[in-house]
Amino acid sequence: MTVRNLFHPASLVIAGVLGIGAGAIAQQPPAAEQATPTASAAPANLISLDEVESRLRNDGIRVEELKLRGHLVEAEGRDGSNREVEVIVDRRNGEVVSKRFD
Repeated sequence: MTVRNLFHPASLVIAGVLGIGAGAIAQQPPAAEQATPTASAAPANLISLDEVESRLRNDGIRVEELKLRGHLVEAEGRDGSNREVEVIVDRRNGEVVSKRFD
């Protein structure tokens, strides 16, 4: 029984040009180094939208709509006097950044 070379010399050249082979695999950084944070990745310590709504409710605001803007939340609703209000809350610390009556 004879063993034939299954790799044609031209296929080895093509594989080398394309970077296919053990050398190319060994040169890739570990998966942890490949993963880079993106702009849309949110930090794990942001408060939830439910918590934002709960805090606004405790401040006397009846939330009608929430809009997520990165780490900020724009809440539209009504205050205790039934005035329209727009509140912007920072989800990193729960702080009210802006409060505007329409």
